[in-house]
Amino acid sequence: MKKSVKQLLILSAALVICVGAYIGVSVYNANTAKKQAEAESKTALYSAVMVSPIKISCQSAGQTRSYSFENGIWYDSSNRSLSVDQTALIAIVSALDSLKAVDTLNKPLSLEVYGLEQPLYTVQASDKDNKEFSLRIGTQTGENYYAQVAGADAVYTIPSALANALAAVMTAS
Repeated sequence: MKKSVKQLLILSAALVICVGAYIGVSVYNANTAKKQAEAESKTALYSAVMVSPIKISCQSAGQTRSYSFENGIWYDSSNRSLSVDQTALIAIVSALDSLKAVDTLNKPLSLEVYGLEQPLYTVQASDKDNKEFSLRIGTQTGENYYAQVAGADAVYTIPSALANALAAVMTAS
C-alpha cells in the first residue's frame, strides 16, 4: 500500500508540474501575440485615406514643387519638359504608402513645440479619385519626425523615410 501511495504522489506531482508548464506557455504565447498585435496596429496615416497618389505637392522654406504622374512617369506640373528625379518621387510615394505612426500624441502641446507651426515640410497628395491627403512634418525627434495630418488634432511621430525623400526632391536642381 505504501508503494502505491508513493506512486500516486509522484504522479500527482508530475501532473501539477505539467499543468503549471502548460499555463506558463499559454500566458507567454498570449503576451507575445498581444505585443505583435500592438506593433501591427500602428496608426496607418496615408493608406487608410487613399491609394497611391497621382499628384504630389511639396513645400519647404517658401518653395513649392508640384508633380503629376501620367503613363508611369512623374512630371513637373508647371513645366513638363523639366527633368524630374523619378527615383526621389518614387521614394516619396513608397514612404507615403507605408506611412504609419510610430507614436501618437492625442493631447499635444502647442504645435510650435513640435515644429509644426512652421513645418519643415508640407506634402499634399491626391489620388485618381481626387481624395486628398496633407501632412505637415516638423522637427526631428531621435530617428523620427513630428507630423500632423491636416484637419487632425493629434500629433504623430513618423519614420524619417518621408522627410528624407522630401529633402531629396526639395534640394534637387
